[in-house]
Amino acid sequence: MPSASLDWSRFSFFRSLFLVLLAGTLGASTAAGCTVRTPPPDTGRDTGTVYPDVPTPLDVPPSDVPRDTSYDAPIIVDRDAACATASAPAIVERRPVDIILVVDNSGSMAPAIAQVRAGINTFADELFASGLDYRLILLTLRGAPSSGPTGPHRLCVDPPLAGADCGDGERFFHIDVNIGSTKPIEQLLGTLGQRAGYGASDSDGSEPWEHLLRPEATKTIVVVTDDNARTCDRRGPSSRVCDVGDPPLTVTSLEDFPGGGNPFSSLTIGPGLLTASYGSLFEGYTFNAIYGWGSETDPDVECTYAGGGSVEAPGHTYTTLVQRTAGVRARICDGLSFLGIELSETNNEANAEVISGANSRVSVRVIRTDEEVMIARSVSSVLGLGQ
Repeated sequence: MPSASLDWSRFSFFRSLFLVLLAGTLGASTAAGCTVRTPPPDTGRDTGTVYPDVPTPLDVPPSDVPRDTSYDAPIIVDRDAACATASAPAIVERRPVDIILVVDNSGSMAPAIAQVRAGINTFADELFASGLDYRLILLTLRGAPSSGPTGPHRLCVDPPLAGADCGDGERFFHIDVNIGSTKPIEQLLGTLGQRAGYGASDSDGSEPWEHLLRPEATKTIVVVTDDNARTCDRRGPSSRVCDVGDPPLTVTSLEDFPGGGNPFSSLTIGPGLLTASYGSLFEGYTFNAIYGWGSETDPDVECTYAGGGSVEAPGHTYTTLVQRTAGVRARICDGLSFLGIELSETNNEANAEVISGANSRVSVRVIRTDEEVMIARSVSSVLGLGQ
């Protein structure tokens, strides 16, 4: 649990993502004098279909929303909700939200995975305090951090969000899958659709998880990676050319892939989220990401870490998806600065009680436990043997 309150006006990604979630969960009936929006024409969606819950970015936020000049994405405000509150017959209801968090497990991701572990309960605390009916579905390898530098690196989420021993919680579901650095989109679609090569017994697959998505909930996707999702025109380090017999992978395949063979392998990818296969399940979804972009105007520029070095790729696919869905983004090179968290590498390696840095606005502590003793106590309690 955080030992200090977060000042949202200072942490752009967290504040903006929260506002996206809040705006997306407000469903309002249309009242007299209110207009119903359609998506902008460049979203690739059917502009004849009404999407009353799609958040609209505003260049200038309302005066009651704090803003600083350092943040990247626009404030997201649902104009329909504001209109509904001004009309007597309108009814405003808050919809639940399903958050799908996809974390890259590749060798270069060890610091980022540690920071996700340190900050994910803080994020969940704020969601809970807001009253949002949220469900967090995590796609990444489950387990204690790896000791080697090459990876793949695992993530164990701590209570209270998760259960004991990296288990699921009341609102948290961990899907154990090894997310490759250039494969997040392929694996999200493949495991969601449980297509050939993406099942529980496959190296790129997982147990089914579509049943965890609630039909009435808005959907928010967050990807954390230092690479780009490979496409047929940007293959990354792979020298393999896309198989012309398969549907091509493009920057919009998350939404519109028809389903079929993976052009980079012998696996089969499931259909895109906005195809007829999923009906309205992902209607009005937002895509958000923490990745390696380095410039607000040049998508080819990578970010650089404070200690030197750069990311694997600037993430062209993620930039496109964030822009298409009015999502928010943060630079992975900045760590968890958007949450006010700064980790001390020295303290972390020394297994210190406090692993946050001197300038961290949130204190991060390691709560030590003896798992064998806890198991013994639980068994004794069940058997009525006392402590």
